[in-house]
Amino acid sequence: MPDGSYLNYLQKQINTYPVMIYTLADCIPCQRAKHLLAIHYPDVRAHYLELSGNEVWQQQLQIQLQYLTGAITFPYIFVCGQYIGGGTELFELHESGQLRRLINLCLQKQTKK
Repeated sequence: MPDGSYLNYLQKQINTYPVMIYTLADCIPCQRAKHLLAIHYPDVRAHYLELSGNEVWQQQLQIQLQYLTGAITFPYIFVCGQYIGGGTELFELHESGQLRRLINLCLQKQTKK
């Protein structure tokens, strides 16, 4: 079920940063996604929120991420306000060149604001 306060919090973060990633500490795909962005996209202001899942608010955020995306696994990756998927999808978009195009479009939109 959607919880307005948590959804609003997520939407604000998702729409603020060109790349927003929700991760877990011991999540190998999360670490790989962060590494890919750090190495290949150092010019991009990516923001990460690592959830431990132990606190109630973090559990609520995870529930809302599942509601918002339909996915149940980490990482949750958003580019320019749009959910693109997890680690596998990020790598596929990178390999095809589509990730750079998406990010460049996003940066152009932010520059015009």
